[in-house]
Amino acid sequence: MKKVWDTMMSALVGSNPQAFLDLVLPGSSFVKHHRNKLGISERQPDAIIQARHPIDKEFLFNPEFQTSKEKHIPERLLLYNILLRWEFEHELPVRSEVIYLTKNEQIEQPPLCWPTPGKRNEEESVFDYGNTEMWKKLPEDLISLEHMELLPLLPLTQGGMQREVVEYMFTRLPGEQYRQLATMGFLFAALAFRRARRQGDQEWLERRFSHMHEILRESPAYQWILDEGIEEGIQRGIQQGMQQGMQQGTQQAVINMITARFPELESLARARITAVSNLERLQHLIIDLSITHSQKEMERVLLSLDSDA
Repeated sequence: MKKVWDTMMSALVGSNPQAFLDLVLPGSSFVKHHRNKLGISERQPDAIIQARHPIDKEFLFNPEFQTSKEKHIPERLLLYNILLRWEFEHELPVRSEVIYLTKNEQIEQPPLCWPTPGKRNEEESVFDYGNTEMWKKLPEDLISLEHMELLPLLPLTQGGMQREVVEYMFTRLPGEQYRQLATMGFLFAALAFRRARRQGDQEWLERRFSHMHEILRESPAYQWILDEGIEEGIQRGIQQGMQQGMQQGTQQAVINMITARFPELESLARARITAVSNLERLQHLIIDLSITHSQKEMERVLLSLDSDA
């Protein structure tokens, strides 16, 4: 479900670019938010922000968000850096930054270096970029910046997985006005608890979510997850549901969603999902699966399902 996280972070940055400049590049001020699809290549960075700094004057800021370690992230940043310079005809320098949302001790550190053929071994080509690791920031680091758009990231900070911090986030994002931010905050909290394997906290969050469900389900972020599931294989299940009934169709939708990513789990998924009769639980499960990144995690979710859910 990488696309839904990209969509969510692009929307979050777009709602308040200054918040992310304050988070990563203090002292910089927002000038303009550019569309993030590059016309010359159809590549789509997570965000492109034109900003101004007292020292460097105007520049382009390209933050890329990662929920897990991937290969060749520095090379992808370099590609975006070059394409942005080309797109803007070299008028503005580019600051590239990876913002890691979840903890990983083995991320690649800048700069990116590679040997230059035909020159001495010690001579290398170098591309510098920035790394922001959310788990190294404290909750008060975000709160002190006084941007509501940063509050959904609180569960990702050092100490942010405390229930008191998550509850603080929800109380600061009440009602319809902050429905979108609250949904994002729930998803980040679920991601953090899942990665830390804190079963009790996951169950607490699920209960907390059930009280907020009617509000959160109206947010675009909630719909992005459902739409992403459709793209990963649930469309056939929805179509079957028109003939078989919504419950069976949603069950098939979830099964298709799982097997599209992890074919080896088809038998287990079919056995466990078809035993779940509660439609709302099935819809919650689509969101639950959106934060599951590995086959082992997916298998654990399936085995934890109650047949009478």
